[in-house]
Amino acid sequence: MKSKKASKREKEEIRPTAHRKQASKAGTVVMPVDFGGHREILEAVVKLAEEELRPVGIQIIFMLKTYLKRPGAAL
Repeated sequence: MKSKKASKREKEEIRPTAHRKQASKAGTVVMPVDFGGHREILEAVVKLAEEELRPVGIQIIFMLKTYLKRPGAAL
């Protein structure tokens, strides 16, 4: 039987909290992302970030930029 502490630790392992705590630079916006009920999306992003050797926060930005460069994207 797992303890509550171990269970909490497992959840924290895949949360990109380290990147949110960095001091923001002038002109930047820091936005925490809550994956709430979408754990499978976070797990997929973490896996892609590991494959691409990127921090999770940078992977999310990369994915957003790639999506917004597509024809018909809202930019």
